[in-house]
Amino acid sequence: MIRLTGFGPFRDVVDNPSSRLVLALAGRSIAGHRVEARVLPVRWRDGLDGALRGDTPALLIGFGVATRRTRVAVEALGTPHREGTDVDGALPSPSRVQAGDHVPATLDVSQLAAGLDADVSQDAGTYLCNAWAHDVVAQAPCPAAFVHIPPAGLAPERLASALATLLGAAPRPR
Repeated sequence: MIRLTGFGPFRDVVDNPSSRLVLALAGRSIAGHRVEARVLPVRWRDGLDGALRGDTPALLIGFGVATRRTRVAVEALGTPHREGTDVDGALPSPSRVQAGDHVPATLDVSQLAAGLDADVSQDAGTYLCNAWAHDVVAQAPCPAAFVHIPPAGLAPERLASALATLLGAAPRPR
């Protein structure tokens, strides 16, 4: 199984393109793996917990919107730095993971970026996307990475093709 996560609404993003993207691929078969989509709440306290629950996926990729970016960016690392209030107005709590300062993505970010026609970024910000890139990747029992998409989104077919390439097979139709 391939697990994709997106985030729900927050601040001025009432219709989060990251949740639309992952839900568009939910249930599809890519390179012999069923796609499981999860939409996570934008909450510091428990918002990331759903990314790791359940069976171990072959790949785990998180998606979030970066409102100031115009291109897709695959995040090469996450840091424990966090700031900003969540949808409940709560401030961030420290990372529950003792993984050090920087946590590198554990899947091939260059290959994923090439498949998505994306940039590789060294700065996942300081909000929940960065917390995902740090905490979830540090705990993931499989290759994992985080991807920022612009407000215009990312075509689901482009993502399906990139995932198939990562897994070494051609994408299968629905």
